[in-house]
Amino acid sequence: MKANIIKVIDEKLSPLAETILKLTASKRLDEAEARLIATEEAAAAHEPRIIELEKQVSALKNSLDMAENYSRRLNICVIGLAEDTEKGQPVDFFETWLPNVLKLTTKAGRVKLERAHRSLAPKPDPDKRPRSLLLRFHSFRDEQRVMEARRKEYDAVEQLLWERGFPSAMLFPATLQVTHGGSGRKFTTPGEVHDFIDTLSG
Repeated sequence: MKANIIKVIDEKLSPLAETILKLTASKRLDEAEARLIATEEAAAAHEPRIIELEKQVSALKNSLDMAENYSRRLNICVIGLAEDTEKGQPVDFFETWLPNVLKLTTKAGRVKLERAHRSLAPKPDPDKRPRSLLLRFHSFRDEQRVMEARRKEYDAVEQLLWERGFPSAMLFPATLQVTHGGSGRKFTTPGEVHDFIDTLSG
């Protein structure tokens, strides 16, 4: 008798339980859809701001790149100069040394530098390759005049290369590339090019 009563109750309650489960699932689905819609609306509301921020980031990056490129344009590197040649006063030394070496006519016989220093590597032994020097000009005009004079030093060897049928091209800032045997070789001084021509002549 008791078992029959329980069975009847189960039969009556089972549909109700299923209905409750369906309602619960439907409610959860509605809540999930509502949250999704709210998220999409929030994202849509922020999208113009995000696009604007992306534009600002891109503009700032371009400005930074331009500033970095401009900054580098004022720098040159001097390689192979013996240690201590500048006698502890690199700015004063190079302001007159550059015009003298490159035969530049300048105001008061000097160019204006902001700073000059050796690379940060430890000072090498006397029989080792000297550290390079980084020079920063005060004005772009002075830097350009120095670089033009530096490139002009290659005129004679470029003429020799042309006479021997070897194409050459000046690369920034003052490196000569010579095409030989289908490949390009780069030289940083006219002396290196002369040595190369001598090997071809031999």
